[in-house]
Amino acid sequence: WSPDGRTLYVMAAHRGATRVFAIPGDGAGKQPATLTPGNVHVLDFSIDQSRDRMAILIEEATHPAEIFTCSTASPGELQCVTAFNAALFNELEVAVPEYMPYTGAEDWPIDGWILKPPGFDAKKKYPLIVEIHGGPNTQYGYGFFHEMQMLAAAGYVVLYTNPRGSIGYGRDFALAVRGAWGVKDSLDILAGVDALLQKGYIDEQRLGVTGGSYGGFM
Repeated sequence: WSPDGRTLYVMAAHRGATRVFAIPGDGAGKQPATLTPGNVHVLDFSIDQSRDRMAILIEEATHPAEIFTCSTASPGELQCVTAFNAALFNELEVAVPEYMPYTGAEDWPIDGWILKPPGFDAKKKYPLIVEIHGGPNTQYGYGFFHEMQMLAAAGYVVLYTNPRGSIGYGRDFALAVRGAWGVKDSLDILAGVDALLQKGYIDEQRLGVTGGSYGGFM
C-alpha cells in the first residue's frame, strides 16, 4: 500500500506481459496505471520503507532478468541498475518474437508468438516445434525462454500460444477449461498451428510438440 493508503501496488498478468500496477483503493477507473509499461515480464518487486521507491526484477523476450528501480511518483520511468548478462548477450544472436494473434476454436481470440531461426528465409521450409505452457492458469508472452531460443538457434521455428485456460485475459478465459482439461485448449493450440501453416514456410511433415508440466499432459 502507498503511505496514504489510497493506492495498492500489485503484480498482475496482462495479455502475455506481467506488470506492476497501481490500483486506486476506491476501485475507480477501468484500467489502472502501470509502473512498468511495455511488453515486459516482471518476476518480482519490493518497495522501500518510505513506500516511494521500488526495486523490480524485469525480463524481456530477448533478455533475461535485470534489476530496475523506479519512483512510485513517476510511473514508467525505469532505471536499469544491473548488467548481469551484458557480456554474454553481446556474443549471441537472439531471436525476436513475432506476435501472431489468431482466432481459436469457437471464435475465441487467441494470442500466439513465433520465433524464427537465424537467417530466416520465408521461401524455405522449416521444421516446427509447438511449445505448450504449464498451468493451465499461467501464460506465455514476453518473458525470456532459453529453451525456445535454443530450439530457434538449432533451426526450428517455434510457436507458443495462450489458449483458453491461460491467465492475463480475464476470469472467464482462465476458467474456460475447468472440468475439461485438454479439450478446448487443445483446439485453440491446433488452430494456431493451422494459422502458422498458412504462412507457407513450415514443413508440414516435420512438426514437433513439447511442453512443461500441464504442457506435458497436453
